[in-house]
Amino acid sequence: TIKDVIDKTSYIISRELRNAGVVMWPSIEDFCLKRMEFVKVSGQTVLAVIITMTNAVRNYVVELDGDLEKTELEKMANFINVNYECMDIYSVQEGLRRTVKSGASKGDRDIAKTALGAIDSIVKENIENEISWKGLDHFMDEPEFQDIDLTRRALKIFSDRGDIAGLMRRELPDEGIKVYIGEENSFEQLRGYSIVTCGYSMHGKTVGRIGVIGLTRMDYDHAFRTLSCLSDLISSKLHEING
Repeated sequence: TIKDVIDKTSYIISRELRNAGVVMWPSIEDFCLKRMEFVKVSGQTVLAVIITMTNAVRNYVVELDGDLEKTELEKMANFINVNYECMDIYSVQEGLRRTVKSGASKGDRDIAKTALGAIDSIVKENIENEISWKGLDHFMDEPEFQDIDLTRRALKIFSDRGDIAGLMRRELPDEGIKVYIGEENSFEQLRGYSIVTCGYSMHGKTVGRIGVIGLTRMDYDHAFRTLSCLSDLISSKLHEING
């Protein structure tokens, strides 16, 4: 699965470079829909389950505009599954928008409007592009981490991941290698560290980034070669399993 590829890649980066390896998930908009289900949690809160054509499963908690019963949620899921199977999420959004504005029956327009709200919430939640990381133990073994302040900052970086995700998201759709050393990092928490990232692609489009985070004395040449090689490999594997 794509999750296996991402997890394995972050592990290999950390093992080869003896630092923290990070991999940015592709956006959910880059995957094609196989099936979607909605599970009521409470009131207007539902769990949206997306199964992609690659059999990757993604779960999102979304708030609907109204309190729908189980049968109504099933109708909404069936409407999406019947009309938009094998489409990417962006195309599902556009299709639902067209249905809302079309001359379809009022029932279909109402279902499409509610479904569109759910899909919009999913895409918005996914904007942070989930980050997978491995190798914090390599990172923390360095003698510099006897400094408590440096240790706290490192733990904060990997606990909320927001700065890393923001940096990688900002680099899209560039596929090339980017290097940030110490004070060059625009995010305060990342200053004092070096970050090297490289894009990977799917169907010719750059959909994510892989990278390594370490101290400023990391072996940059080795990092460039490793990330460049893994970028080609992850792109090839994603193309293979995503059709």
